Amino acid sequence: MARSSKVSEEVLEKIKQMIQNNLKEGDKLPPENMLCEILGASRTTIRECITVLTSQGILINRKGGKYVSGSPLHY
Repeated sequence: MARSSKVSEEVLEKIKQMIQNNLKEGDKLPPENMLCEILGASRTTIRECITVLTSQGILINRKGGKYVSGSPLHY
């Protein structure tokens, strides 16, 4: 279980970096299958990370996908 948690933390940080470096407020997050390919992670891990980012207010749910909110990233 510890390995899974470590992988999730690493993927979470990679997604945060992607958002910070490549996306701006209101941009749509790439689809899960694309994130899986880009980050080399399972769909389950990607979904866990998206859930965390949504609960942190970094992403918001809107019709058609997940979008970057106006909240600054906190590390």
